[in-house]
Amino acid sequence: MAWAITVHKSQGLTFDRAIIDVGQAFADGQVYVALSRLRSLEGLILRAKINSRAISTDEQVVAFVKSNNNPSQLVALMKERQRQFIKQLLDKTFNFATIVKEVRYLQEENPETGFTENSMKPILTQVCEALEKEQSNTAKFRRQLIDLVSSNNAETLLDRIRKGSDYYKNQLWQQLKILLHHIEVMKNQKRVKTYLNHLIDIDQLLTKKLEEVDKASYLIEAILANSEKFEFNSLSQKRTIERNTLLTEIRKGVATQTPLTSKKKPSKGKTKRENGKSTYDLTLELLSAGLSVEQIAKERDLAIGTIESHLAKAVAENKLSIFKFMSEDAVKKISEALKELPENSTSKDLYDKLKGEFGYGHLKAVMAYKKFKL
Repeated sequence: MAWAITVHKSQGLTFDRAIIDVGQAFADGQVYVALSRLRSLEGLILRAKINSRAISTDEQVVAFVKSNNNPSQLVALMKERQRQFIKQLLDKTFNFATIVKEVRYLQEENPETGFTENSMKPILTQVCEALEKEQSNTAKFRRQLIDLVSSNNAETLLDRIRKGSDYYKNQLWQQLKILLHHIEVMKNQKRVKTYLNHLIDIDQLLTKKLEEVDKASYLIEAILANSEKFEFNSLSQKRTIERNTLLTEIRKGVATQTPLTSKKKPSKGKTKRENGKSTYDLTLELLSAGLSVEQIAKERDLAIGTIESHLAKAVAENKLSIFKFMSEDAVKKISEALKELPENSTSKDLYDKLKGEFGYGHLKAVMAYKKFKL
């Protein structure tokens, strides 16, 4: 059993025996490809003599090898790449912009959630303001570290990273403590599942950032010492113990407190319930009475975004037609943008896609509408 095949088609194949004719090979590397198909010389039969002119190598490959094969420069090149990696690591580690952005987004989604009985300021606002307050100093700190990397001042660099890491770890633990306490309190509340999930997302971001800061000095010190092993288990175990200890204290404190719902003072506007009706039901009643979203917000002394979130919830529960408060053009435009996003995209992804043209209430309403239609 035998068959004919071109050298081009033989790439990737392996043979025990082959009769090869490459006397008139015309492409760079063609002879090599043909001969290297055999497992051994015993199975090779040449049908024609291979002339030297048939053997050629791509000039670009030869030029690349000549220009890049510089063993004497390898050590210096590796050092430069290490410095570049350390700069990128520092720039990412000591930067809280992503966390601030996520917290701000959650605030927009839940403008009336997160007050404590002893504070007039929402928990998320407290966390966000604390992180934003550090942004200017953190930017200066990053620049100082990167300058030290560029000047090869390893001793001063490591000293600054250690001190900075201790400072920022303390800041992150303080905010994490506030957030974890809030999460434990919200677990006892009703109808806050989505909000609680968002809080857990913020918890994960803070925890991840704490891990990055915790590992920075250790990792950079190991790189500068040319260490081949990186052991982070002890750092991870210490963080786990500290977190578990903190959670235990928080849970004990929350368990001994009176539920916040019984202590919370009513706002200057409408209370959460009037005549036994929830704020959600009151919004739907006013819409049915012919009031616009803006009029309802003014009447109830609430943010427009809050009213829109009530209506989006009604759409999701099939209690309200989306066209009662949104135009067909708006629904169509949002729907078309939604089609262009991946299947599991969030309202934030849709908000970014539309460049903030519509509020989150409208976006969530359309997402619920499209899901219900399916």
